[in-house]
Amino acid sequence: MRGGIGAFLTLLASLSSTALLSCRKPVDLDQYRKTAPVILISIDTLRADHLPAYGYRQVETPAIDQFARDAVVFDRCYAHCPQTLPSHCSMLTGCLPYEHGVRDNIGFTLKAGQPTLASILKGVGFATGGFVSAYVLRAETGLAGGFQTYDAEMKRERGDESMGELQRSGAQTIAKAREWLERIRSEGGTPRYFLFLHLYEPHSPYAPLEPFKTRYSSQPYDGEIASVDSQIGTFLLWLKETGQYDRSLILLTSDHGEGLGDHGEREHGVFVYNEDIHVPMMIKLPGGARAGDHVKEPVQHIDIVPTILDFCRLPSPPAPPPSFQGRTMIGARSGLENRVIYSESLFPLYHFGWSDLYALTDAKYKFIKAPREELYSLSDDPAEKKNLAAALKTIAGQYRSQLGQAIAGRAVDAPEEVNAEEIEKLQALGYIGVATARAGDAAARPDPKDKVHLLEEFRRGLQMHRKGDEAGAVRVFEAIVRGDPEMADVLEQLGRSLGRVGRTAEAAQTLVRAAALRSDSRATLVRIARILWIELGLTDEALRLLEQAAKISPLDARELELLGQVLYMMGNTTAALRVFDQALSRDPSLPWPYYIRGVAAMKSGRIAEAVRLLRRAEEESLKRKVEVVMPSLHFYLGVVLAQDGQEGAALTQYEKELGIRAENLSARINLALLLLHAGKREEAVRLFDDPHLSTPQSYTVAAKFLASIGEHDRAARIGKAGSGER
Repeated sequence: MRGGIGAFLTLLASLSSTALLSCRKPVDLDQYRKTAPVILISIDTLRADHLPAYGYRQVETPAIDQFARDAVVFDRCYAHCPQTLPSHCSMLTGCLPYEHGVRDNIGFTLKAGQPTLASILKGVGFATGGFVSAYVLRAETGLAGGFQTYDAEMKRERGDESMGELQRSGAQTIAKAREWLERIRSEGGTPRYFLFLHLYEPHSPYAPLEPFKTRYSSQPYDGEIASVDSQIGTFLLWLKETGQYDRSLILLTSDHGEGLGDHGEREHGVFVYNEDIHVPMMIKLPGGARAGDHVKEPVQHIDIVPTILDFCRLPSPPAPPPSFQGRTMIGARSGLENRVIYSESLFPLYHFGWSDLYALTDAKYKFIKAPREELYSLSDDPAEKKNLAAALKTIAGQYRSQLGQAIAGRAVDAPEEVNAEEIEKLQALGYIGVATARAGDAAARPDPKDKVHLLEEFRRGLQMHRKGDEAGAVRVFEAIVRGDPEMADVLEQLGRSLGRVGRTAEAAQTLVRAAALRSDSRATLVRIARILWIELGLTDEALRLLEQAAKISPLDARELELLGQVLYMMGNTTAALRVFDQALSRDPSLPWPYYIRGVAAMKSGRIAEAVRLLRRAEEESLKRKVEVVMPSLHFYLGVVLAQDGQEGAALTQYEKELGIRAENLSARINLALLLLHAGKREEAVRLFDDPHLSTPQSYTVAAKFLASIGEHDRAARIGKAGSGER
């Protein structure tokens, strides 16, 4: 109920809660400092102004509302970057992006040895566990450092999911976290622990669970917020039932917000407006201390580490003197006054060659350094619609000078090369493109405000691509390229979609153009080579790009496997085997080298060896849980298994082959012969019914085979059908 008696009951509950708070006795936190568990909950992509605790009224979040009543609510908390990985690195290190060095979701990892909240707490006896819900926070990013358990397992069955196994639901992640908590409690009584819990909702594409999908059908973003609220409610209730809630220090925040079209961007990554970086921050102290307090002074993500260490009475780790130092949020409030908070977005620079953006936010103003500078009075204009930079030149100049001093001499870090498979996984999750170093005149870079409409169209085309509407995606991508012909990411996606609608020649030309624009990126060259070969069957261009990539830096094991495939399909078996040997020396789990060597053994009559190698190829392919296309693998396995006397296993392999390539007549005939040998004549004959035949040649072969086994009437009927007679 949103009105009437429902509103009255809500008001009554609020008044009752206020009455209870007014008579609450002061809590001595010292009794908890040496024993309290610490829990950090990060809800991905949650903008503060879409929570009732921050005044929003179009979504119901009873769990977070109750948590806010138990906690200190910080009205103005700001992220330092509108991207998931850099933002979480700041949360867990207490450092700004230019200090910890992670400037984008792609091409950056946290440096080995970087002190983190987990490593510090583990060092003083905490059990440490991290549980994340999306591939972008996988252990390989460096975030796992210091965690005794870091669970980021997202399975992926094929190579073309848009989301699915590259993320997991909050409920699944919470279940994993609960299992860990129950285990460490059973092993050590009631140990002190640090739990980092990351929930991916409400990241796009928005797919709220029922009943929230129906309830918020016109507001799916809010529906996802309601959905994740339900999941958090279940977790917090469990903490209460197990006696952990009251004694714990629990922080709830988000990595960044979501544009929702407020300044032209539907999602996030480009801008540093309030909808992108104003995030919730709630801290529940043990024993209900300061429950219901609100803090109006600005706070920031790099305050999380000093807040927790201050509560635990632990020293902060040594670090270079930061320009915008983090401070405890629950100590003396005077330390939070007159603060200026730094934020950045290098996404438009790395991915599109547009200008990078920087922002300073304090209690009164937001200043954004861009080709056209922006200044907003947050008290009068929280939606940041009226740019005052021209009218208040002196004030804007002061912020410009302060920002210039902070970032002076700090290079825009160049991203590292990321292998093609990692890029494809991140793209499948919705992250765009390849981060690349951008040289050239900074003053000549376009203002993202002028280009964001192209990004939004690109995202629209990607959604069509993921849903299988390749013709629609082609139209969208072609329109973008006409307006900006040097957007390499768009050209790459256009090439892929053109190939899927059968425009192979245009696809190849477009992909080659994309490769030329990113000729310094080994990962891009390899990825485009894979598309040219796997999706378009164009070996010559694929080989050229792979050779070009190898000149930039050595190919890794899976890239060498791809090169070996291309060489083999071009008929250069000797060179392919040399490359496969290199690949296997680095990674013995690659399926293609076993496949090629198995086929060679089969052709040389070494049947036992062929069985072993082809079986290994099949096993390694299944382990990878990614579609590995090895032409006629199951047919060849059927052949060698039959020759090895394993007719039952051979029969199974032929059936698998026909399930993949029904037109493989050799597999159909061999399967029929095995069925005949097993006394299953009618089953063998049915393999040559009309639905299984599609070309004149297939009818001719089927008729000859049926005649050879004495099925003359059926052979005659099949022969007539193949010639058009009925």
